[in-house]
Amino acid sequence: MRVVVSGGVGGTFLFVIVNAAGELWVSMLELCLILFISVLSAAMIARSIPKSSIPNVQDFRRVPDLSAPAFFSVASCGAVYGLMSIEVCYQGFMAALVGGASGIFGVALAVVWCVLGSRVDIDVGVVQRIALPLLVVSLLMMPLFEGPLRVIWACVALATLAHNQMFTWFSVSIENYEFRLHPVCRFALRQIPSWVGFFIGCLLAYAAAFVFRLDSESLYLFTCIFVVVIVVAFSVYGGDESKTKRRLDSLIDVAAQKAIEAVSKPEEVEVIPSAGTCEGGEPFYSEGFQDRCEEVSRKYSLTPRETEVFAFLAKGRNAEYIAGQLMVTPATIKSHIYHIYQKLGVNSQQRLMDLVDEGER
Repeated sequence: MRVVVSGGVGGTFLFVIVNAAGELWVSMLELCLILFISVLSAAMIARSIPKSSIPNVQDFRRVPDLSAPAFFSVASCGAVYGLMSIEVCYQGFMAALVGGASGIFGVALAVVWCVLGSRVDIDVGVVQRIALPLLVVSLLMMPLFEGPLRVIWACVALATLAHNQMFTWFSVSIENYEFRLHPVCRFALRQIPSWVGFFIGCLLAYAAAFVFRLDSESLYLFTCIFVVVIVVAFSVYGGDESKTKRRLDSLIDVAAQKAIEAVSKPEEVEVIPSAGTCEGGEPFYSEGFQDRCEEVSRKYSLTPRETEVFAFLAKGRNAEYIAGQLMVTPATIKSHIYHIYQKLGVNSQQRLMDLVDEGER
């Protein structure tokens, strides 16, 4: 999340700086510098990632196709983005700079979700429901004003859309990693409808402002129709990504569901291997406990994330506790638990704990 948000904020600043340059050669030089910095940053991040934690491309799961309602909803958001971008450009050079800079506030808001992490239950659907009223109000209010107030309403929409886009990006990135979905394919599936909608929104705004030169009443009617389309798009899609969630949840095999649910109930765990009780009732583990966990992980070829989850399971922790510690959703942890059970050939947490305990003998 921090990498994506930092890139979004920094990229927006660079966008404003490039467009504020008075000389064309300065702007071109700055663009080349941006490309160089981007490539250098990507190389540094890639080098810092251990090769053992990078999954083989053949191990990625097939990316779920985007449904028609989802495509329509994503494209509609892109259309609003395109329309508002052309609108601020139409208001003049300074308005365009202010509009570009407004995205910084929307992107920076994503930092809040980075800080709060798993302490808040928020997903793309929640962000969409929050964004919809702001988009509708800004679209309806913008044609009623001229000058700075018109630009301000456009900036409200742009900041909202920037936050929506940024939150979607790092949510999709996290889901790709946790569920081993092909990242390039899934990102492309999300971006294609967004950019198609952006292009359509730009065309509509250009036609309204420069081709047909709509008067105030016609422009407001056009905006109202556009608002109706946006509301319908959110309504048809459901606004909560329920279909997407069901698809991701379907990655957890039904046959293992009872076992996974058992892990979620701490009262069903009877024994904690290699553990005693310290003063005050706190459990302690033998010195070789971590080594035995790592030995089992290597033996059954667990991934780095599965190894983390496995260590918690071996201590008798449930899915909700592990999710809080690793700052991911319980559904994601349950997916990892299922894969761990598959690799170890067990169907209960007690049997998993026994495997670790057997290594002590």
